[in-house]
Amino acid sequence: MSDPNEKMIFHVKTVRIGTHASVARCNFAEITFDNDLVVHADVSNSRRAAISACIIKGSERVTSIPKFSLCDVEVLIKGVRQNKPSKIESTSCENIVVCYETYRARHLVRRILQ
Repeated sequence: MSDPNEKMIFHVKTVRIGTHASVARCNFAEITFDNDLVVHADVSNSRRAAISACIIKGSERVTSIPKFSLCDVEVLIKGVRQNKPSKIESTSCENIVVCYETYRARHLVRRILQ
């Protein structure tokens, strides 16, 4: 995509695989969703996990513009969810980035990722 006006075309196909789950596929990525109406405390919801993957991908994109090299990126998302009625009460996000850049460059990376 060298032309800035060029559009990316993508297709996402999501298939229900029973009353408890569905699978979404896009290119080579696949995510299984827990869509059971009964809340299972021991089941990690992949939709919430996908948010952190998007944050990491966004970090890779914005730091590649000034040619920064990221050694490690970790995203921690904490949330409180109410069950009845279903709603997210609060969330917080922490990005932990390790890079071997100068102090000034690290400060710029931190500002970019905020």
